[in-house]
Amino acid sequence: MVRTKQVEPPDVRNVYIVISQGMLYRDFVRLGVLRALLERAPDVRVILLTQAYSVPEVLDEVRHERVVVERHDVFTDRTRWASYAAFLRRSRRSRLAIDALARLEAWLSPTSPALDALFAKYPPALVVTTHPLVLNEWDVITFARKRRVPTAAVVKSWDNIIRRPESRGDSMAVWGRANYREAIEVERYREDEIRMVGPTPSIATSCQG
Repeated sequence: MVRTKQVEPPDVRNVYIVISQGMLYRDFVRLGVLRALLERAPDVRVILLTQAYSVPEVLDEVRHERVVVERHDVFTDRTRWASYAAFLRRSRRSRLAIDALARLEAWLSPTSPALDALFAKYPPALVVTTHPLVLNEWDVITFARKRRVPTAAVVKSWDNIIRRPESRGDSMAVWGRANYREAIEVERYREDEIRMVGPTPSIATSCQG
């Protein structure tokens, strides 16, 4: 991706968005979420983390002065003890226990030199996982927690919350009222940590015919 040197505002906010699947790329890029974010938040620079970081068509499609594309390979393997802490977190219904285990999970996870360098280059204001249910993006969210960076989880499908996500964000974006209740009752989020944003764009489009 072409990165030209520009004078940027001192209060620019770097928002990291992890996209680990083709359908997520479709939802967040091709169906307009990325474009809408850039238009509505002129102080935001998006750091897009994807395994498609070197695909010319992708670089052309997301080309923007406030978009940076960086490498992120799909994550597949936690350490034994981090896996155990994550298993315990996903099985708990107490907010106190969930928070404590999420901190333990981050402490037990290995440091990532690549993410450390990237965070130093573009200090994050927020790190977003677009698919918290699966393990693919767990490393970025957990590393952000280790570095005390705010995180958010975007629910990909209506049943993801009751299946207990692998990655836990500090806040959660959900489809509607049912997911809102599940976020409170199952994952023990507080009301001010949840945002109802509707279904993912691809689902919304198909439902509209």
